[in-house]
Amino acid sequence: MSRKSEHPLATAIVEGAKALNLSLKDASDFVQQLGNVSGARATGNSFRVGNKSVICSEDAKTKGLADGLANDGKTPLYVVADDKLIGLLAIADPIRPDSKQAIEAMQAKGKEVWMLTGDNEKTARAVAARVGIKNVRAEVKPADKEAVVRELQAQGKKVLMVGDGINDAPSLVRADVGAAIGAGTDVAIEAADLVLMKSRLSDVVNASALSHSTMLNIRENLFWAFIYNIIGIPVAAGVFYTAFGWILNPMIAAAAMSMSSVSVVTNALRLRGWKPVLKDSGNGDKTSEQTLLPKLQQLAEVSTEADQKNASDFVYKVGIEGMMCEHCAKAVKGALEKIPGVVSADVSLEHKNAVVNADHALSEEKVTNAIKAEDYAVTSFEVVSDPKETLSIKIDGMMCEHCVKAVTKALSAIDGVTVQSVSLEDGVAKVGVPEGFDTVKLKEAIEEEGYNVLQIK
Repeated sequence: MSRKSEHPLATAIVEGAKALNLSLKDASDFVQQLGNVSGARATGNSFRVGNKSVICSEDAKTKGLADGLANDGKTPLYVVADDKLIGLLAIADPIRPDSKQAIEAMQAKGKEVWMLTGDNEKTARAVAARVGIKNVRAEVKPADKEAVVRELQAQGKKVLMVGDGINDAPSLVRADVGAAIGAGTDVAIEAADLVLMKSRLSDVVNASALSHSTMLNIRENLFWAFIYNIIGIPVAAGVFYTAFGWILNPMIAAAAMSMSSVSVVTNALRLRGWKPVLKDSGNGDKTSEQTLLPKLQQLAEVSTEADQKNASDFVYKVGIEGMMCEHCAKAVKGALEKIPGVVSADVSLEHKNAVVNADHALSEEKVTNAIKAEDYAVTSFEVVSDPKETLSIKIDGMMCEHCVKAVTKALSAIDGVTVQSVSLEDGVAKVGVPEGFDTVKLKEAIEEEGYNVLQIK
C-alpha cells in the first residue's frame, strides 16, 4: 500500500521493508487522505495506515509504547486491518547535520522559525528541542498549515515556507516565498517558487543571503547609472557656466556615458565571486549510524549494478539535457524503466546521462520518445554493449567459489564481453560477445588466471 503513496513516511516504510527482505504484496483501491493517512485493500482485507485518527481507541500498553516512541523523536504510525489494530510502526527522520546550524543562523538574523508538522505533539516537541525551534504547531492538517501562514501574514510578516510533501502544497502557495525540497513530491515542487536542489536546509540561508546580495548589487548599479547623469547633465546644460564658466566637452560626455556602463557591468560581475554563508558541515555531527548506512547503501548499489550488468546483455549510454535536480533524475529513471525490456536505468545528474541495461535490443527512437515525454532532450545515444551471440566456454581447474570469481572478473575485464554465468558444477562459463569477436581473448584471459580452456562454442 505504501508503494502507491508519495508521502515521505510511506517511502520510509517501503525502504524499511526492503531492508528486511520482506515481500511486498500488491494493493488495490488505494486512497491517500489529507494528513498522514492512507488506505487500500490487499489479501481480501481492508487496511489503513496513519496517525492516531485511524483508530477508535487504544489500550494503556499501546498508548505507553506510542508515547515512548514519540518522546524519542519517532513518529508512531498505527496499522489497522478491518478496523482492528494489528501493528504499530515507528519512523524516525534523522536530523541533518546542517539543520541546527541553519536554524541558528536564521534566528541570529532576527527571523522567527516555526515547525508545522502532521506528527503528534510529543514527537514534534522532541525534534524541535534538538534543533532549537521554539514555535511548534503539531498534528496540523494541510489546511491548518495554510491557516498558520495566513495568520502570520495578517500580523504583517513576510513568510518563507519550506516543505516537501503533498500536505505542504497549500501553504507553499500561500506563503510569500515557497521553497520545495528537491527530493520531495511532484506536487510540492510544482507549488513552490524555488527548489532546494541539494535538499539541505542550509540552502535556505544561502538563498536568502544571495538574494540580499543581489538586491544590494542592483541598488549600487542604479547609483552608478545615475551619478554620471546627475553630475554631467547640469554641466552640459550650462547651469554652472554663468557662475564658474564650466562647460562639458562632448568627448568627455561620451566617455562618461561609457564609464557609466562599464561601472554597472563591473559591479554586477562581483556577484560571480559570491560565497555561500553556510557550507556542508561534513561528518562531524553525524552519528556512526548516519555515517555507516550511506556506505553500506553505496556497497549495495555497486553490487546491484554488477548483478544487473551480468543479467542484461544490452547496455546503452544516453546523454540527457534539461535535468536540474534529483526530482528530474527520478522522472527520467522512471520513464526509462517503463520501456519494455529495460532491466535497469542508472541516471547521473552530475554527468547528465543515463546508463540503460536491457535484456534485448532497444531502438534509439523508443528511448528518445520516453525521455521526451518527460520534457527532457536526448543529446546522444551510444551502444555500449550489443552482443549478437552467446558462447559457452568449457573450463578445467575451477575448484571453489574463489575460482568462479576469478574467472568472472577476468572475463568482465574484456571490452565488449558480458558475463552471463559461470558454473562451478558444470565447469562452464557463458558470455555474450559482439559478432565477429576474437575468442582467443577469452582463452588468454582465463589461462592467465591459471585455468585451462577445453572448448569454446
